[in-house]
Amino acid sequence: MESTDSMGSTGDVQPCSKRSRQETSEEEEYEKYLQTAESSLKTLCTLTGQIPPPQWVTARLLDLQALITRINTARPLKT
Repeated sequence: MESTDSMGSTGDVQPCSKRSRQETSEEEEYEKYLQTAESSLKTLCTLTGQIPPPQWVTARLLDLQALITRINTARPLKT
């Protein structure tokens, strides 16, 4: 029989399940938005192959490219 401390834990070291769920939830949120962005960009790619895009599309795509660069450089990579 294992002894328990004042909080009722058995002394076994286990990861905090709440934190694991939170990280998984955050990763799922990132994945959801990235899939949406990827799908939209693929649709635009298909559309531009069928119909010449309006001139303003180039400027918007450059703005999106700058936004992607800013997202990628906003935080240092975790190692």
